Amino acid sequence: MHPGAVSRKITRVLAWWRPFVTVVLCAACVGVAGHPVITTTVIAHLPRSATPEDLVQVHAWLDADLLPRTLLLPVRVGAESAVGGLLLLVLSKALWGGTGEAFKGYFVLSLVGSVIPRAGQLAAIAFA
Repeated sequence: MHPGAVSRKITRVLAWWRPFVTVVLCAACVGVAGHPVITTTVIAHLPRSATPEDLVQVHAWLDADLLPRTLLLPVRVGAESAVGGLLLLVLSKALWGGTGEAFKGYFVLSLVGSVIPRAGQLAAIAFA
């Protein structure tokens, strides 16, 4: 199926904000639920010469970074999806010719496509 046709159909069926909210929520869940796993992994990979104070500092640094990363998720997801949508739009026009598709359809396609890796990350954390 032609990407332009898919982008037109998906915007008729799906409003852009629904997959955006879904991806942001999945990403936030991955970030918050995966934080203990990431913290444990980072601390386990510190050199043996690390002192207990070093461990406390690294743990505090990772904990302090969680809130800003979580609050910036909507901006990051929007930027990633916009770049992905723009790339899809340019490739579609270059390979199949310009048929007047709107950027919004490719933005939604990019968002919907990014739900799958986020769900996989959640499953990996849940079954770890």
